Amino acid sequence: MFPRGTARSNFKHLRFTSYVHNPGCEPLTYSNLGDVLEETVNKYPNRADALGCALRNNGFEKGDRLGIWSQNCSGWIISAIAAARAGLISVMINSLYESSELRHCINKIELKGLVLGDNISGKNYYEMLRQLIPELNNTKPGDLTSETLPSLKYLFSMGKNDLKGVYNVNSFTNEYNNKDTTKYRREVKPEDGAIIHFTSGSTGLPKGGLDSNFAVVNSAYFNGLRFGLHEEHHKICVQVPMFHALGSIVTVLGGLRHGATLIIPSPTYSTAANINAMFNEKCTTITGTPTMYVDLLSQIRTRGELPAKLKVAMTAGAPCSPKIIQQIQQHLADRVMSTGGVFQSFLEDSC
Repeated sequence: MFPRGTARSNFKHLRFTSYVHNPGCEPLTYSNLGDVLEETVNKYPNRADALGCALRNNGFEKGDRLGIWSQNCSGWIISAIAAARAGLISVMINSLYESSELRHCINKIELKGLVLGDNISGKNYYEMLRQLIPELNNTKPGDLTSETLPSLKYLFSMGKNDLKGVYNVNSFTNEYNNKDTTKYRREVKPEDGAIIHFTSGSTGLPKGGLDSNFAVVNSAYFNGLRFGLHEEHHKICVQVPMFHALGSIVTVLGGLRHGATLIIPSPTYSTAANINAMFNEKCTTITGTPTMYVDLLSQIRTRGELPAKLKVAMTAGAPCSPKIIQQIQQHLADRVMSTGGVFQSFLEDSC
């Protein structure tokens, strides 16, 4: 039975009872996390608070919109939590967007700042921005003025390289490492906006939908209850993109809220990496679209059965046929749960 009522709280108060772990390291125990991963359970909130304070002390005000344009990584999570704890609205930008789509979304939402992911094979975020903002070559960080993207004033990079016109996140937050966001969190109300997701654009240009703190917290909390994340410690295989509501709210925030471990197999979708994560990390939960499960089932038939079936597999994004559900139960997970219209069910206001 679910508890009655709602988890009326703010995204800003999200408890850091989880950590992110990259597959292939030592077993998941708190005792050796410091040697395995930089963002441990203790450092994680500090990094988010440092970034949140740095933003608020360098031109950002409550309600400003901070875009996150990146592949799946721990920096994506830190940026989203930092925005929430600083009273900003995080905007989830599809990492596959081309220049024209990116320009539309930045101008539509009137982004003030944009966090760029580190370059990966086949994706150079900075070079795509330079196509839109030729002024970058002669711009100092924090001093951006663009005719193409008039609202955009600040660019931040998760990578280690110094880029013209872009703040490096680590350098930008250095002097705020011992600060917290308490005074900014006090400004945030449950009805304030927290996250903006975009539609796929299949019926035209992508449209933005704003979720309140109240909606985000309750969606993450009650979806986690439905999947049984509160019953024991779960290890969630994060194969879905974090920019989508299924990735950001159901998988990442739902997992964080209920103390699960988030396993990030690969920066971008990779069936082989997902299978390796499930084998090596002994995942207990996975979320994905029906197409992703078709790929997984095909790989499992080729490679052999998992050492132990997962406890929960959640499908969303499209209807899942009874045949696929039966195959998931046979080869992948004991229990299959479906939810449809993830984005629409979280949507409160249109932008």
